[in-house]
Amino acid sequence: MKSIKLSLVLFAIIATIFVGCSKDNEEKQLNPTISFASDGPGFYVSDASVDSGVTVKVKIIAQKGKDGAKLKMFKATKTVTGATETLVDSTLTSASDETFNYTYTGAIVTNPTTLTFTITDKDGKSATKTIKFTINAGPTITKPTVTTLNFTSTLVFFNGSSVIDTTTAKSSPSTAYFRYFNSTSTGTTLISGAQLATAGYSSTPIYAPWATASAEFRTLSITDSEFQAAKNQDKAQLVTWFNAGTKTVADSNNPAGTRANNLASGQFLGIDAGGIKWIAKVTATSQTSLSLEVLY
Repeated sequence: MKSIKLSLVLFAIIATIFVGCSKDNEEKQLNPTISFASDGPGFYVSDASVDSGVTVKVKIIAQKGKDGAKLKMFKATKTVTGATETLVDSTLTSASDETFNYTYTGAIVTNPTTLTFTITDKDGKSATKTIKFTINAGPTITKPTVTTLNFTSTLVFFNGSSVIDTTTAKSSPSTAYFRYFNSTSTGTTLISGAQLATAGYSSTPIYAPWATASAEFRTLSITDSEFQAAKNQDKAQLVTWFNAGTKTVADSNNPAGTRANNLASGQFLGIDAGGIKWIAKVTATSQTSLSLEVLY
């Protein structure tokens, strides 16, 4: 008799647990659901590390619960550096109140970026799905130094860091890499210091002290947009541009690359001064002055 009573008690307990679990599952099935779906290249379905600036796509499929209330509200947000921006906050139409699709498309430029999607049915039950993007660590770069060189006399030189007068250049001639002058025949001109000591500059060279000061000039085919962007890129780009340039040609008396004649505003010039590659933009020129914006 005791065995029968014990069996009845166990049966009641098991039945209660079964009914409770069934009820929980049924309630869960009644709740709306959200899932991520891939729809081809560029779509993400889980947290991911991506390159900075890449465009990502995230597609969600929201469905009403089994025999549950129809979908009513949809909200999508984007959170970056603690600030949340609402992307979508809308009431659904009868055309999408049972199954609703939404695709987010955007560039990831802030680390991290979290997208959150929430669907709510007419009974106030909701489901939420998030996906987080982190930006891959990029290579370490060394940005170039940006400076301005202003030449205001036909007797000034460049020594690798600043514009100097002739007297100063004579005290350290091997680093007076090039000289600026303006003439009626060659206009605004830069000339290698070493070239001053040759017959190519004068039939009676008078600048012998600069025979070991060498500079090379090249014309470049770059745009102002590229020049401006290079200020925030690795300085190795400057060497690439210089190497791709063409040595300037002055005349038959001067080897290619030793002179840059008739410089004009907006022109880009590659300069090798003492083994350091400079990229210069001519920003202003006249009969008595020359201004260069320089990256090195």
